[in-house]
Amino acid sequence: MGARGGGVTATGWSQPVGAAANVLALARVDSTNDVARRIVASWDPKSPFPGLAVVAGEQTAGRGRLGRAWFSPAGRGVYLSVIRALPSPVPVGLSLLAGAAVCAVLRGRCGLKAGLEWPNDVLVGGRKICGVLVEVVGGGGPAPVAIVGVGLNVTHRREDLPRADTTSVLLETGRSMAPASLVPELVAAVDEELLRGCRPGYAVRRFAELTVHRVGEPLSCRDGERTVEGLFDGLEASGALRLRVAGELRVLHAGEISSGEKETPC
Repeated sequence: MGARGGGVTATGWSQPVGAAANVLALARVDSTNDVARRIVASWDPKSPFPGLAVVAGEQTAGRGRLGRAWFSPAGRGVYLSVIRALPSPVPVGLSLLAGAAVCAVLRGRCGLKAGLEWPNDVLVGGRKICGVLVEVVGGGGPAPVAIVGVGLNVTHRREDLPRADTTSVLLETGRSMAPASLVPELVAAVDEELLRGCRPGYAVRRFAELTVHRVGEPLSCRDGERTVEGLFDGLEASGALRLRVAGELRVLHAGEISSGEKETPC
């Protein structure tokens, strides 16, 4: 299959419980994104990477953006990493595209009015239901590879969630569904958004369709040690956040929208 040295080292994660249609299903892992990175690192860089999705029933060291932990109890959520070789040029706004894919599935399959908080958190009713972590790495063949990590709360009960501003499909719909049943649609939605994302301006337009923010709405964005407060003014063509601060335009390429409460793992 093009892997160097006879395959991927499995130290620290479980043996496969199933693999079909380029989906590798594992019972328990540290992080699906970390497993994906090890797979890509093992690949022969001269051989094109064919694409793979890694899904786990539980993560012991799940992580989100900015190095935060992602709470991943067994059997409660979708813990998924979609690994795809990227075209050239790389689509703009990969994180926006990944968030849009999750929104599409939650709206179409679950009937939820899911929306995007910049840069890629998925909210329902003002509460976070899904986090997205996109990492672009080399070594998976001639083209760069995107690892699209999705952590979606599915059957979490209120007592399973560490924060009051988070929610799940079960809490929002009253219906329990197997997290694994959502995986094929999520993978297909990620592929569709990545394909459409090659069109100029698509990611920003898609965000405008799905965003929970309103132009002129006060926002507080934490970027490292600093917090910038201003009025939402849409996105740059690159997907960067535009804030009007005392009448002047500020452009933020990274950061976290703050709700004013202390950030804790979710």
